[in-house]
Amino acid sequence: MLFHRVDFLIFFAVVWLVYSVLEHRWQNRLLLAASTIFYGSWDWRFLGLIYLSAVIDYAAGWALTYHPRWRRWSLAATLCGNLGILGFFKYFDFFTESLNVFLGAFGLRADLPTLHIIVPAGLSFYTFQTMSYTIDVYRGKTKACLHFPTFLLYVMYFPQLVAGPVERANSLIPRLEARRRLTWEHVSNGFWFILLGLFKKIAIADLCAEHVDKVFSDIGNASILKIAGAATGFLFQLFADFSGYTDMAVGVSLLLGIQLSRSFRQPLLSTSLSDFWRRWNMTLTGWFREYLYEPLKQRLPGQFGTDATLLLTFTLIGLWHGAKWTWVLWGVLTGFLIIAERYTERGLGLPPAESLSGWRRVAYSGVRIPIAFYLVAIPAVFAFRLPSLGELPPAAPPLGTLADLPLAWERLFPWVNTFVLLLTVEAVGEWRKIWPTPGDFHPVTRYFLYLYMCLSILAAGGNLDVPYVYFQF
Repeated sequence: MLFHRVDFLIFFAVVWLVYSVLEHRWQNRLLLAASTIFYGSWDWRFLGLIYLSAVIDYAAGWALTYHPRWRRWSLAATLCGNLGILGFFKYFDFFTESLNVFLGAFGLRADLPTLHIIVPAGLSFYTFQTMSYTIDVYRGKTKACLHFPTFLLYVMYFPQLVAGPVERANSLIPRLEARRRLTWEHVSNGFWFILLGLFKKIAIADLCAEHVDKVFSDIGNASILKIAGAATGFLFQLFADFSGYTDMAVGVSLLLGIQLSRSFRQPLLSTSLSDFWRRWNMTLTGWFREYLYEPLKQRLPGQFGTDATLLLTFTLIGLWHGAKWTWVLWGVLTGFLIIAERYTERGLGLPPAESLSGWRRVAYSGVRIPIAFYLVAIPAVFAFRLPSLGELPPAAPPLGTLADLPLAWERLFPWVNTFVLLLTVEAVGEWRKIWPTPGDFHPVTRYFLYLYMCLSILAAGGNLDVPYVYFQF
């Protein structure tokens, strides 16, 4: 079920009406049943897999609590179990095909089988979520959840199950265990985030996709200006698509009285690559920073160790995104660009934008934001849009003319919506360092936004079968 489709609206309306009249214990049971139905609607065959993942980590938490002598074995077992499931379903075919090609280059014929495995929806997200639970219990940062239905709900909670946010146990489990009372603030903010997410998805992401898909389906004949326009539109699409989903997830969860974590902090207003990755999908990048980058950095001291750790981390982030060599290349390239950016900033003595104020900050950001934007957009195009490295254009494309830019209204409409979003919601959040909700806007601005977003959604119409980009991960 997609959040912006009628079937989910009916599903959630029924769940919410029943939920609102139940006591806390039965509310959680209803949410667990609803989460099972929600995930089963994608493919019932994979319910057993998510239950297995939950059992592995629940058992590890129980063992870490009652049998501390088994600490290392319990942690090793859960890491091997979770990574084994993830590796088999997501990477088995990738590695066997790559090994066949590698051996073939040396005249060796392996003929290793490929199984054409279907990757379960949200596998990478819920695997990382359950792994963070066990690691935190092992480190003593959180207590084990010994009530299995509550732990299973933590793993399967349907608003954030398929594409995040990746919630930590010490954040979400206490909210699931606590009694909840729905307030007007929950309802108001919930509908705000749902409307904002629908606007991003239907009036920006899906409309950008129409133009972007046409360019990249015939990239061999595209000009530089057309590719640049498509790259710009694609990053708009990617941001609106992914952040739109998490906005709706936050909104749906607020209507249930449960606050989810923030995943995006105005990433399109980043002034550097490093700044972008501190703002983009923060729950996932925070996971890599806490459980991979920081531990490795402590074991590899010095500047070389820091750079090597950063490069390895982004290589694995690329591999997390997809089992393709284009994703590995993206991770390596992004890591190198961040390292080069740090050395350049240090060499030139460039200050962070946050250290400036007033018009100096605006002018400085106005120069650096476009540079950071395209340092993100161009590698992302190769990773997301090209099926393989062999799809790269064979020759340098021509420059092109103004006719290659998306100047027609049907192509310009999602760009206008993007800038309205940037100049209102995103700019307010950036300037005031907040997560904007309706109460943060002047009443005139607030009602203008409500009206504009509703009219834009109606005008866009949209293909309701367009999947979310990050569902493939």
